Order: sequence, then C-alpha cells, then structure tokens
Amino acid sequence: MKINVVARWVSRKFTGVFEVSRRYAQSMAVRGGDEIQVFGLEDEFTTLDLPLWQPLPVRIYAARGGAFGYAPALADGLIASRSEVVHVHGIWTYAGVAARQCAQRIGTPYMLSPHGMLDPWAVANSGWKKRLARWLYEERVQARAACLHAATEIEYADLRCFGRKNPVCVIPYGVDIPDFTQQGTAPWGDAVPAGAKILLFMGRFHPKKGLLPLLQGWKLWKDNDRARRDDWHLVMMGYDEGGHEQELRNFVGAHELARTVHFIPPQFGERRAGAFFHSHAFILPSFSEGLPTAVLLAWAHGKPVLISQHCNLNFGLQKGAGLPVNPEAGDVARTLRQMAELSDFQLRQMGQTGLELVREHFVWSKVAEEMREVYSWMAGGGCPPACVRKI
Repeated sequence: MKINVVARWVSRKFTGVFEVSRRYAQSMAVRGGDEIQVFGLEDEFTTLDLPLWQPLPVRIYAARGGAFGYAPALADGLIASRSEVVHVHGIWTYAGVAARQCAQRIGTPYMLSPHGMLDPWAVANSGWKKRLARWLYEERVQARAACLHAATEIEYADLRCFGRKNPVCVIPYGVDIPDFTQQGTAPWGDAVPAGAKILLFMGRFHPKKGLLPLLQGWKLWKDNDRARRDDWHLVMMGYDEGGHEQELRNFVGAHELARTVHFIPPQFGERRAGAFFHSHAFILPSFSEGLPTAVLLAWAHGKPVLISQHCNLNFGLQKGAGLPVNPEAGDVARTLRQMAELSDFQLRQMGQTGLELVREHFVWSKVAEEMREVYSWMAGGGCPPACVRKI
C-alpha cells in the first residue's frame, strides 16, 4: 500500500505531534510491504531533524502565511504521488486543505489526527480565530475526511461533541521502551545537588500545560514543608512558546525559588533518556491534552507521574502508576506533599506499574498494526476494523 503522511512541520517545532507522526510512520515501515512517504513544510529545525525520519523519504515545501502554512506545492505533490491513503497529523492548517484538494482531484481518502486540538479548552483558546478558520476552510476539511483518529475515549467524545459524524478510529499513540542498561547522565549536571530527588517536567512552556499553577504550588509546598525544602528539585525541560517561559522565570525569581527550580533546554536522544532515567517522578498538571507522549515516556522509563485528568490517562492512575493533580496551586501543593511522603520503594513500584501499562497498551508495533488495518479499510472498503466507530 502507498501511504502519504502529512504534518504541518516535520521537526521538533511540532512538539509531541512530531514524535507521534514520525514513529507511527517508521513503525509501519518496519512491518514491510508498504511504501510510505512523508510530506511537510520547512521551518528553522527541518534540516537538523530530517535525519530522525530515516529510512523514510521526506518531501519539504516552502510555506507562507504564518501558522496556517500556505503551500500550494504541497497539494500538487500529494496529487502527483497518487497514494492510496493520506494521513494528516494536526488540524487548522493548510495540510488538511491540501489533503482535501487531493481527495477532490483524484479521490484519495484521507485521515485526520487532531492530536487533542478539538479538546474544549483548545478550541476555546484563540477561539475567534478558530471560528473564522472553521468557516473559511476547516469545517469542509474535517467533514470530507474518510476517517478521524482519536487517541483516547475522551478525544472520541470531543470529536462527536464538535459535531463530527465521520467514522472514527480509536487507537492510542505508542512509545519506545528504552534500554535500561544504558541510562546515560543527567543533563542538568551539577546544577542539582547530589542526592536530591528530581521532579521532571518536559514539554512546551505554554499556559495550557499548567506550569504557572505548578510553580505557585511548588512555592506553597516549600513554604509549608521546610523540613523537606531541599529534598526535591523541579527540573523544567523544554522550550518557550509565546513568551511564557519568561513569565515562569520571572515568578521563580520574584519568589526566590531558583535554588530548587531549574530550567534546561530541550534534550533529545540519549540525553532525553538520561533526564527520565535520573529523575524520580514526572509532572504534567495540564489544562488540555490529547494523549501526552511525555507521560507515556515517563512510564516507559519506569517513573511515576503526577498528572491532571485532562491528560486522559486516568486509568493509569487507577492502576497505581501515579497521582492525580489539578492545575491549581493548592492542589499542586497537596499532591507534592503526598509525593514527598512516599518511600523510594513506593515511587519505584508506581513507575514499574506504568512500565507494565506501556508494554501492554502503548508499544509502537501494536498500535501501528491497528492503524495499518484502518488504512487498508479506507483504501479498499469492506468491513471496518473493530477500532473504527460509526454513528
């Protein structure tokens, strides 16, 4: 089968979507028997990150129009390639428009993966722009899709609440199990005192991640638990979006938290693995997510997680793989205190539970096989796979 994978960006600029779209495509390529091409738009990280797509061929197009990414050559490329299926990662951009044009011209069915972008919080964020985009093009793009992809039951419900009547496949994202014999070094070096425990955040510095409530809760906890003030350090690993990092740094400076709160740039490959291996827990008190790969990565490295209900992984908390936390200062402080009271053995047991969940539900070979069955149905018809739901 000939499959085209389309993403607004094919680099780290697309954050977690980059990781998911890349590993879906590569995992299907490993199976053999399919011809997979990747289409994306050029950005400042494209040249640096293209090798991460190997062995897949990647076609890059210049774009204009800001975040929308207007690139008529992308639509021409999709049409000329005459694939059997197009899979678009992300919405609200020209990538979906290009897939729709391809469907109109030569009948190629396409799938859309919203990646949490139809979560109510996400839809309300910059709401007037999205209402305009929906009226101009996005409603037609979504309505024409042969299939939509939801990574969780919550995302499936969000799609239906948004008015989508298309078939929807419910397939989670995957994650790679790391090599536990190669744990590398901690990328924060001697910035954190030897013997301190590390609570790690990894991702975009964006308001939706609940990072300001996290810092507010961190201060509240440290102020009220002086005996454990220096036991735990918070490492915030990521990059800025829209100036939010400076807001966070200003808070840390104004409240004298720099002794236990550390900002480090994003890490990749072995250095990212080292960050997970050398931390003791992971936190994501988000206001809005699809299925956050950072949480899956933490579990894959055997780490307990502190996550909000908006991470859509409550079943993992019910299994004992972490603690719930709301993006509100008082609740963050309460959860941090609860975490600090756990023994090292209890933290390891939580992390081991998360690792077992990943092995059971989120390995790439399993989820890629399910996605390939959906592609085959989209291209050839017949009875849909069990993961596909129709109204």
